[in-house]
Amino acid sequence: MGWITNIIDRFQPPLRRFRDEEDARPSVAALIRHAGTTLPSRVVAPIHRNDRGVVSIFFLLMFFTFFNATALVYNTGQTLGPKLKAQAAADVAAYNSSVIMSRAINLTAQTNYAAVRNASAFSCAIATVAVYVGVPINWLLYIKRQFDAGVAAAGGVPIVSQAVGAAFAAAAVIYIIAVELPPYIEFITATAPSLVDAFDTFGRPGDLADFQKGLIAAIPQMIEDQRKITEEAFGPGMSIRLSQPISSGDSGVAVDDATGGNTGLISAPLQTGNLLSAAPWFNLRFLLVDTGWPRSQTLRSIVEGKAVTCWWVGGVPTIEALSLFYGPQLHVLTTQWGPLEFAADNDDDRKAFSVVATATEENESKRQLFLNYWFKYGINNARETVAYAQAETYLGIDSSISSAAYSPPIPWRAWTPPGANWAGRLTRANHFGDAFSEDSTMRDQYKDTILQQGDVSGRIPKLIKH
Repeated sequence: MGWITNIIDRFQPPLRRFRDEEDARPSVAALIRHAGTTLPSRVVAPIHRNDRGVVSIFFLLMFFTFFNATALVYNTGQTLGPKLKAQAAADVAAYNSSVIMSRAINLTAQTNYAAVRNASAFSCAIATVAVYVGVPINWLLYIKRQFDAGVAAAGGVPIVSQAVGAAFAAAAVIYIIAVELPPYIEFITATAPSLVDAFDTFGRPGDLADFQKGLIAAIPQMIEDQRKITEEAFGPGMSIRLSQPISSGDSGVAVDDATGGNTGLISAPLQTGNLLSAAPWFNLRFLLVDTGWPRSQTLRSIVEGKAVTCWWVGGVPTIEALSLFYGPQLHVLTTQWGPLEFAADNDDDRKAFSVVATATEENESKRQLFLNYWFKYGINNARETVAYAQAETYLGIDSSISSAAYSPPIPWRAWTPPGANWAGRLTRANHFGDAFSEDSTMRDQYKDTILQQGDVSGRIPKLIKH
């Protein structure tokens, strides 16, 4: 270690010439006063090791950095907080509306299916009575035909022909008693206990249609009550407007007498049917499902009584009459046309299945931002924050049976148990333009807010213009 000490001692004499009287270390002022003196590198090098004040510079730089970052975080929270709150309110309002619409369709599908079953049960009751009455009549006609055949076989001799005819008629009676009467009695014994209950189903489709009418009429008020609950849940400064992106003149859309536009009341995508609306499923149920007796050996063994024919003669006209009678009373989807029911597989059809929600949070005073002028583009500090959301009701199973280019026009979406599985969901906002154009209240209420927030690019100007 002695050689290190020798090197240090060699540097000490030159440095003493540049020491101030007040300071024991070499100073820059002393070096300047001796500017004319040649300074070897071995003299200057120790001066660079003086790093007093360097931490202060870095501290100031980091202080301003953290200060700006804190201001940015605070301003972002002040700006995005109300935006996220308004967006959540719009999402909740739109989704709740779609859920209520889905429940309305599901109840309609279930009641339609119940109406189909009741109509088919009543038709079966009429067909059963037709068998009760028609079989004995056909037996009498059969005996009469056999008697006439015996008379004709006797060659027209008065006494002989009558005797032969009576013999033929007696043989017919014996055949009926031995072969066809037992299944006829079996049929009566099996159906008589439930026949009275089946006749009670006559007026039930009408009662179900009245239930549907009351349900559909109550849907707008149910959605409106849910909207008010959502507003209260998100605080006194929240205002929510609901609208449907369909024309005010369309079926089922409430019209504001003052403005001529939508009232903001949301209706379910349902409408009353027509003469042919119920015919497909009424017939399918009776002709393909409730055919146990016509296919049974019991009725098929009553050949001369023509039991199967009596069943169809009594049941088919009845089910046709019921379908024509209840078709205009029961409700169907807005996509049903006559006896055919199509899926809402395009934007125009889905408008009736969609709802648009606009939520606005109003502040009594503008939010206080911190050093907003420091930022290059500034931060929006509007008194109102507006958010949009769109939701729809959809049938998930529909996508599994429909292709991209074709959906089967089968009346099952609002007539069968699988069709009672509609649900709500949030969707992409592709119907705002229609909602703003048809709802003058929404357009006038939020136009200034949109422009104030600077959202004047893209589609917004197209949405708010008349």
